[in-house]
Amino acid sequence: MKNEVYYAPVKKILTIINSCQNDSQLQNSEKVVNDYVKLVTKQGISNSLDLKKRLYQEIEQREEALYLVNILKDLNPETEPIKVLKRKPIKRITRFVAAIIIFIILMFGSFNLFRCDNTNQQSNQEIINKFYAPYEMTLITRSLNNDILMQEAVVLYKNKNYKEAANIFKQILKENNSNIAAIQLYSGISYLEIKEYQKANSLFNQIINHNDNLYIEQAEWCLGFCFIMENDKEKAIEQFKKIMSEKGYYSKNAKQILKKLN
Repeated sequence: MKNEVYYAPVKKILTIINSCQNDSQLQNSEKVVNDYVKLVTKQGISNSLDLKKRLYQEIEQREEALYLVNILKDLNPETEPIKVLKRKPIKRITRFVAAIIIFIILMFGSFNLFRCDNTNQQSNQEIINKFYAPYEMTLITRSLNNDILMQEAVVLYKNKNYKEAANIFKQILKENNSNIAAIQLYSGISYLEIKEYQKANSLFNQIINHNDNLYIEQAEWCLGFCFIMENDKEKAIEQFKKIMSEKGYYSKNAKQILKKLN
């Protein structure tokens, strides 16, 4: 009869333990357990030590669950607090098991990020393959100070030796003021082809900002692909929206590209 009377509050104590959401509440639950065990021990209830061990196991289990949730919150701040357990208590989750679970979650998340990034890269490459190609060389070189150097750059560019062409274009730009926008364009394309995107970006923007030459549309178009090649989707969308709004030569293609980017 005594056992039935004094074991009745155990269910309530378990509910208190399984309702804990932080360390402070866990400490209070330990106090409740200690007070109750002292009470049943004084009353001569049998198996009070087993009861204490069982209740402390429940506290440890709850502590491990909170430990796992707190780590998950660091990964995802929107993680909801764990609810009161209404099912039969499961075996204690060790920190080792929790670590394994977190590792699996991180690996799964990394895989999804990689898959998403890989998908974006494939989509970008499809856009590049369909809409982008280096411009044919159409420069008139008579007005340049060093026609021989320019002729060498033209040959290198046409033979797709973009690295060497870029080096010579750089030298020509230092020595000439005439026809400079055209040279900047082909220089920028050369840098684009060898994946030196910042240099290409700078040259295209110089043409655009000059605002008084025949190569602005081409520079804007190439700048958009510069952003795509850098996987900068936000800037690429902004650039192709600008091109589309200008209703120039490239506006229709820009509209198609935006559909693929969005």
